[in-house]
Amino acid sequence: MNRWVADQVAAFRKLAGKAVARWVGVEMAIRERGPSGLPQFEDPVIPFLQLHTLYAEFGDAVLRVGTYQNDDTWGLCINGVRAIPDWPAGEGSIFRMRELAELPLGLVEGVDSVLGASGDLIEVTLRLAAGSLVLWAGEVYEEPGGGLRVVHPDESVFVSVVPGGAA
Repeated sequence: MNRWVADQVAAFRKLAGKAVARWVGVEMAIRERGPSGLPQFEDPVIPFLQLHTLYAEFGDAVLRVGTYQNDDTWGLCINGVRAIPDWPAGEGSIFRMRELAELPLGLVEGVDSVLGASGDLIEVTLRLAAGSLVLWAGEVYEEPGGGLRVVHPDESVFVSVVPGGAA
């Protein structure tokens, strides 16, 4: 693993012992036009959120989770920011910013990471008492016939919750 990826793994591991007070995400539509004619952000066949960026607010800090590109593959990265920025998006935009109240809050009890074959950080699990938050680099592509195809790894941040206590 190269030094930069090792630093990212270490930065995610430093979340253990910190309490998440709020999650905010810049969500990316999975379809540019859904049944309503507007971008579609949810579909029963996609059991996770597709985000451009995930922000975690702690009592004294805000961290930004995004992706990085390494030649033809992708990985997760994390860095501190001063505050959660505004993300203006008008009606019809494929992006929307919102508080992610469905994600568990509280103390991060543990952090696990997965490296891909290329040595990139492709998945991180944050274990909290209320459930585990699984983050991975990927993208949902809309197929010509309207179907959806999930590509992993890719340039978005996927987020899913595994209910239950931290392991």
